[in-house]
Amino acid sequence: MGRTVSSAGFRGIRVLSPSTAGLFRLLSPDCGFDPPPVRVVTEDGGMTYRYDFADTPFGDALLVFSDEGLVAFDLPEGMHRDSPWALEATARLLHALPEPDPGAGAEIDALLQAYFDGEPIRFDHEVALDWRLANGFTRSALQAVCEIPWGESAGYGEVAALAGSPGAARAVGTACRNTPFSIIVPVHRVVRADGSPGQYGAHPERKRYLLDLEADAAGAARGRIRA
Repeated sequence: MGRTVSSAGFRGIRVLSPSTAGLFRLLSPDCGFDPPPVRVVTEDGGMTYRYDFADTPFGDALLVFSDEGLVAFDLPEGMHRDSPWALEATARLLHALPEPDPGAGAEIDALLQAYFDGEPIRFDHEVALDWRLANGFTRSALQAVCEIPWGESAGYGEVAALAGSPGAARAVGTACRNTPFSIIVPVHRVVRADGSPGQYGAHPERKRYLLDLEADAAGAARGRIRA
């Protein structure tokens, strides 16, 4: 099963697309199906991907790692850890099917617990990020978002200027919507020009929750300093 093959002409080994390989893995021996040995062919020179889960107040988060760091942090709608489709979107973007790696997300899980307890965690300083799923202006905008201090916010136009493209506020909104790093890159801190939170995918209440969490913790910290 571990042999490397470069074509489909080798007997006993099937070279499959990631989606087909995933289908074979989902058909367990309990179903009376014994999948053939497979090697998933990726398009990035053999990069390997692993996944784990972490707890958040919004439900289970999916963490996907490459050899270079965290490549995706997602909160799929209605996902549970045993959901067979949990990896579908990320696998399609990576052109590879990540393998389970229980415990790989332990460090991020601990950071998340600290963050939701009110600590000013800057995740991109604590976790190696692999930006391969964010290209061009999207990456520039998201990296600019990382510079918004904990407990503060910035307008879409301000982020566009920070990213070197004044006037690209709408493109910043698109970048925030398509971020591969929910929570880890704090797109919740990007607000409308009038200061209102604006959208956060299908869950604007999560954005309000995160903004209030940081504002309340920052206010409490300032109060302790004055005391």
